[in-house]
Amino acid sequence: EKGAKLFRVNCAGCHGINAQGLIGPNLHEVTSRHSDQEIIHQIIKGRTPPMPSFQVDPQDMADLLKHIHSLD
Repeated sequence: EKGAKLFRVNCAGCHGINAQGLIGPNLHEVTSRHSDQEIIHQIIKGRTPPMPSFQVDPQDMADLLKHIHSLD
């Protein structure tokens, strides 16, 4: 799955390979706590330090969101 690969390359360093949380928080069930809009905004803006901002094209964001939803 493309979203899982994007996650491993861009997110796993802080959120863990299984999204269990390291420097960044555990992302399991994050979609039950935050809307897709909030998640996208967090990824693009990096509102919560030390999260960096990312430039993500729309298809990659859709693939990444699909992967994040699979963590629930």
